[in-house]
Amino acid sequence: MSERANKPQRRRERRGGGGREATKSMYFYRLMVLSIQQRDILLRVFDEFVATWLETPDGRAGLALYERGVREGRASYRGILARLDRGDDVSDEILLHLLPYANTRANVKRGGWIHVTPGLQGDMRREYERRGWIKRKDWSRVANDIFRFFYAALDDPANLDAHVASFSSVPYIKGIQSGILTPILEAVRPKRYAVLNPRVAKTLHHLTGEKFSTSIGEYPTANATLIELVKEVGSELTERAGLRQFLAVRLFNLFSWWSVETSALKGKKVSRSVVDSSVKSDDHSSTKEPQAFYREEGRTSGGLGLEECAAILHTSVEQVKGWRDTLHQKKQMILFGPPGTGKTYVAEHLARLTVGETSGLIEVLQFHPSYSYEDFIQGIRPQRSDEGGLDYPVIEGRFLRFCREARLRGDAPCVMVIDEINRADLSKVFGELMYLLEYRDRSVPLSGDGRLFSIPQNVYVIGTMNTADRSIALVDHALRRRFAFIEVPPDYEILRRFFGEGSGSAEGVDLDGLISLLKGINSAIDDRGFALGISFFLVENLRERIEMIWRTEIKPYLDEYFFDDPGKVEEFRWERVEKRVMR
Repeated sequence: MSERANKPQRRRERRGGGGREATKSMYFYRLMVLSIQQRDILLRVFDEFVATWLETPDGRAGLALYERGVREGRASYRGILARLDRGDDVSDEILLHLLPYANTRANVKRGGWIHVTPGLQGDMRREYERRGWIKRKDWSRVANDIFRFFYAALDDPANLDAHVASFSSVPYIKGIQSGILTPILEAVRPKRYAVLNPRVAKTLHHLTGEKFSTSIGEYPTANATLIELVKEVGSELTERAGLRQFLAVRLFNLFSWWSVETSALKGKKVSRSVVDSSVKSDDHSSTKEPQAFYREEGRTSGGLGLEECAAILHTSVEQVKGWRDTLHQKKQMILFGPPGTGKTYVAEHLARLTVGETSGLIEVLQFHPSYSYEDFIQGIRPQRSDEGGLDYPVIEGRFLRFCREARLRGDAPCVMVIDEINRADLSKVFGELMYLLEYRDRSVPLSGDGRLFSIPQNVYVIGTMNTADRSIALVDHALRRRFAFIEVPPDYEILRRFFGEGSGSAEGVDLDGLISLLKGINSAIDDRGFALGISFFLVENLRERIEMIWRTEIKPYLDEYFFDDPGKVEEFRWERVEKRVMR
């Protein structure tokens, strides 16, 4: 046995002997894997992992891929055992179905076991033969030795030291290390085994200060540390992730992958700009492997300057500055007005202006009549348990997750834009926020799980409200007091600025005639909340599209408003107004 392979064995002998007793003494020796300070570091960075990856579509895809891989790995192991009992040659199945491969079309086509943290990127035989590690004639023996190790370790985990020593003595195992061998052990017996690959080893080093090699010879020591670490903090990890049914040992594997990719445990600032975490492969499966989670960017939210924002909105700098200052002072505001005045467009660009060049966050969502407190804050969501029944955990809503990520960004402003905010029952949706929106320095217990919650100082809320859909008077008065209300009426001059600054072409259209017509329509409507806006006409080529806009958007709107007086609509039919607006 090599000097390197002997190293972990000598550690065990110093701690009380070998074999079964050595394993027991190791567990006794490690009373606590993490100090209080190390535990706090882990939990702080883990919260960042949850907020910036685990709760994203890429994170959910990673969880799904992990769960699918575990199911397939367990089934493959049982199937190979059954075939061995029948005397079948299973060498190929062992190498393909029990070793972890990257999620690529070639690996899927070969029938490889796809794992979320793969140890093999391509054809193992070809690569190992090219490197001179294994000869072609030896593959059958290699596969059998690998399976013998798996069977011994899974059947008798108490004597892992002896099984590792036996496998390490095989002369042709170069390159077959823990990152390749341990995923199937974890898939079949997750309470006894954890995955050990280079990223997990690095994460352990950052947290504990102890270095671990990915040599299979050192796996028992590293595995004991991993299992003890999960026992110490596992329940808190799954609680913070909101995944009580997902094993903590697997969460730690994903966390390790993320922490190394982002250098989060080294104290480097992690970019909050989420990019496609899928493997850039030609695989067409819907679930991808989570790699390259983030990229560093200077303008993670696409920040705007004051003058640039004003130019985009075709309004004055003074107007935009007034909106921005109001938001900074009140922290939550609602842009209200009739349809077609560009409220959502203004809100999104005001958010970009507020975030600026910081690492802040912008999130846009839209309320609707069935939007609930459970969607926005938290609520009980039925989930299938491992035993096949149903569990009813309290799941965090969009705003709670948004606030958690905002806290991770320090003082950088984070803006949530809520489109059509008045379409939901705001008193029910906001719940405790009715109090917290006004008192940012206080905390209240949430009704779902009783945890204390407060809104971070760097969180801003911009809502948009279509007054033709629901009057402001119908909004809860207590909620109205907590928002600054900014009216966005039809601004006819925006039409002139839009086409005058070259944003579109109005050649062949009489803009003065169109503006005069719109003013006449709004005078006939005689209700500021239902006035006709100008954004319908902010298109690239107005002459080509104006008739369709009028027939399919303006006329139906007028039909609905004047349903009890159809005579008024007649004077605004396209055939009657065409000469007024076309040259």
